[in-house]
Amino acid sequence: MDISAQASSFPADPVVEGFSNNADFLTISDAHATQYMNIAEYVADAAIQNATLLAHFTGGCDVQQTACIQTFTQNLGKVVYRRPLSEEEIGNFMTLGATADSNGALEKVRVVVEAMLQSPFFVFRVEYGQENGERPQLRKLDPYEIISRLSFLLWQKGPSEALLDRVDGLDLSSVEGISALTTEMLQDSASEEVRWHFSKQWLRMDTLEGKSLPDNESFSSALVTSAIEEVQLLNRDALGSGGDVRSLLNARYGYADSLLADIYEVSAPSTTSLQKVNYDESSLRGGLFSTAAFSMLTTNSQGGVTSFTRRGAYIRDAFLCDPLPAPPPGAEALTEVNRLEDPTCSGCHVKVDLIGHGLEMFDALGKQRSSYANGDPVITAGSIDGLDDPDFSGAAQLGTKIGDQPQFSECVVDHYLRWALGKILEDEYDGCTVDIISRDLISKSYDFNSMILQLVTSDAFRYRTALQ
Repeated sequence: MDISAQASSFPADPVVEGFSNNADFLTISDAHATQYMNIAEYVADAAIQNATLLAHFTGGCDVQQTACIQTFTQNLGKVVYRRPLSEEEIGNFMTLGATADSNGALEKVRVVVEAMLQSPFFVFRVEYGQENGERPQLRKLDPYEIISRLSFLLWQKGPSEALLDRVDGLDLSSVEGISALTTEMLQDSASEEVRWHFSKQWLRMDTLEGKSLPDNESFSSALVTSAIEEVQLLNRDALGSGGDVRSLLNARYGYADSLLADIYEVSAPSTTSLQKVNYDESSLRGGLFSTAAFSMLTTNSQGGVTSFTRRGAYIRDAFLCDPLPAPPPGAEALTEVNRLEDPTCSGCHVKVDLIGHGLEMFDALGKQRSSYANGDPVITAGSIDGLDDPDFSGAAQLGTKIGDQPQFSECVVDHYLRWALGKILEDEYDGCTVDIISRDLISKSYDFNSMILQLVTSDAFRYRTALQ
C-alpha cells in the first residue's frame, strides 16, 4: 500500500547537529497527530477492502466470527507493535472494536486497525528493557526490542513479519547472535540505501538540493542532480562491503555523465548514466573534495564565488569534528585575507582558510582553473594546521592526509553514532564507546561494516538507562 503522498505532508523534522532524527527534539505536534489520524483512517479503510491482507492476518478464518477478529488483532498487532500483544491489549482492542458504529465485522476490523496505527506503541519505539541485577543502572533490551533497533538502523523501517517470526530462534541476548543477524541483514540491498540516508546528511548533500547559482551560466538543476549522484556512488564504494571509508576522500577516480564530463574535462560516456572516470597519480583530482558537489556546496550562492572559509570549515566539521564557533561581531566586514591577520579571527581562520587555499584550483562548479576572473593566479598552496606534515597539493592528497588522522576515524564514528542512536553524544557516557569503535575501525582497515558490528554489539546499543 503506497501512502507516500499522504506521508509527504508531515511537518519536517528539526535538524540537530546535522541529523533529523534526534529523539530529544522530535515531538508530536497537532499537525502530526492530525496527519497520523488521516493516514490511519485511509489505511484502515483500504485494509478491510483487501481480501488478501485479511486472509493473511486471519489465517483464512471467517471474519464474521469474533474469534477470527481476535486472531486478526493478535497477528496484525505483532507486526504493528513490533512485538506480541499481551492478552490485556488484545482484549482492549476487541472491546474497542465492539464500539464500532456499525455491527458489521469489517467495521470492527477497521476500528482496530485505525486504533493500532495511532497507538504510541506504533508511533514511538517504546523500549522497557529487562532488569539487570549486576548492573541495576541499566536495562537490557529484550529480543524484540533488539530486532526493532536493528531493523530501523539497517533498513530504516520496522522489522518485517518474517523477521519477527524468527525471534524465538535467534539468540539476540548474546553478542554472537546479534552479530550473526546483523551480518545477514547487511547483505540486503536496503542497507545500501540506508548508508546513503546517513551519508546524505553527514556530507550535507541534502542541503545541496535546491541550490542555486544564478550568476553562473553553466549551472543547472540537472548538474546538481548528477553531482549528488556521483557522491552517492563514491559513498557506495567507500561504505559498502569491503570498502575503505577513507576512499571517499582520496579515491583516484570519480563518476561522470555528459554534464560532469564537461566540468571535469574528461571524455563524455556513451551512455546517459554516470560512468567511472579514472584519474592518474599526477592529477589534482580525486575523492570528494574535487567533485562538483563539494564545490557547489561550499560556494556562496550570491555571486557564485568560491570561499576559503566555507571549504575549510566544512572539512574541519564533517571529517575532523572541529567546528568553528560563531564569528565575533563585525567579522563580516573583514576580507578573507584580513581574517588571517586579525588576532581576533586568525585563531579560527588559520585552521580553515589554509585548507581552503589548497582547493582554490577548483571553481564554483568544480572545474579546474589556473587564474581568477580578474586574471590573478589562483592560490594553490594548502596546509592543515596542527599536522607535523601540514602541506598538501590537490584534493586527493588533502583527502589522504585527512583520512590518515586519528581524528578522522573518531569523527566518522561520532557522526554515525549520533545518527544511529538518535541523540547528542555525552562524553561521560559515550566517549568510551566512540574511542573503542574508532580504534577498531582503524584496525579493520576502515571497513564500515565492521564499525556497524562494533556498534550493535556494544552496551550503547544493547542496553538503555534505567528510569529513575
